Amino acid sequence: MYTACESAGKGVGGVSETIRGIVSAANGRSPGHEVDCIRDAEDFAAHVDYCHWNPVKHGFVDRPEDWAWSSVHRESGG
Repeated sequence: MYTACESAGKGVGGVSETIRGIVSAANGRSPGHEVDCIRDAEDFAAHVDYCHWNPVKHGFVDRPEDWAWSSVHRESGG
C-alpha cells in the first residue's frame, strides 16, 4: 500500500521522476521544489505555522494576527 506521498511520485524512480520534473517545469518550479507532503499532525502544525508567519517574514505585517486574510483568525476564534 502506498502513502499519499508515494502515490504522488515522491521517492519513486523512473517515469514518475520524469513526470514530476515536467510538471514542476510547467508550474514554473525548478525540479526538486515540488509540493511537500504532510507526514503527521506535528508536520501539519509546522506547515500551518509557516503560513501564519510568512507575511511577517516578508515584512507585510508585524504579527500574524495583523494579516487580514490569515487563518489565524479562525483558530483564535476571532
